[in-house]
Amino acid sequence: MFKKWTNRDWFWLLFVLIGIIILLIATIFAKNIKVETNFSIISSAVSIALALVAIFFAFKQDTDNKQTLESMRQDSNKKLDNMTNILLNQKNTFDDVADKVDKSVNTDMSETKESYSYEDLIAHGEKIKNETIESFKKLYTNKLIEEEIRQALIKYPSSSLLVIRDELLNKGFDVTIDDIKNFIVNHVNYIKNK
Repeated sequence: MFKKWTNRDWFWLLFVLIGIIILLIATIFAKNIKVETNFSIISSAVSIALALVAIFFAFKQDTDNKQTLESMRQDSNKKLDNMTNILLNQKNTFDDVADKVDKSVNTDMSETKESYSYEDLIAHGEKIKNETIESFKKLYTNKLIEEEIRQALIKYPSSSLLVIRDELLNKGFDVTIDDIKNFIVNHVNYIKNK
């Protein structure tokens, strides 16, 4: 019976027992003619008991707040670390795309002419723009697929790869089981090397 009692039940029991003790003391002193003294003693005892309860609650609340604050700080640090890693990975991939664009521009410029027509410049600019857009689309799609795989693995931790693949196919991503396996292997290797 007592194993299922919460702190609230124990406090009620404590208050009832204190009340009974106060009533017993009051009846013992009630035989005396000086009733005012009895009320004064009773009110002092109640005030002391309430002060002790208030101190206990304040201490318990302070301890709970410290634990909550510490867990929130740890969670925010983890999220900040994850975002930093993501941003660093994005920076590296953007640098790779910029290098590819530079190489594309340099190889196209190997055919130097004395002068270029307006149409040649427009065509060359469009070509670089389209290559850059395609590179960014491919990069963004790959990152989005990786994030969706990560979310599916979190959502279905003990499911088969087919369930995860079906989840991603329903969201419109063209993903194979090999893609999911490669992601898991790369992620495990990344964690091992960390």
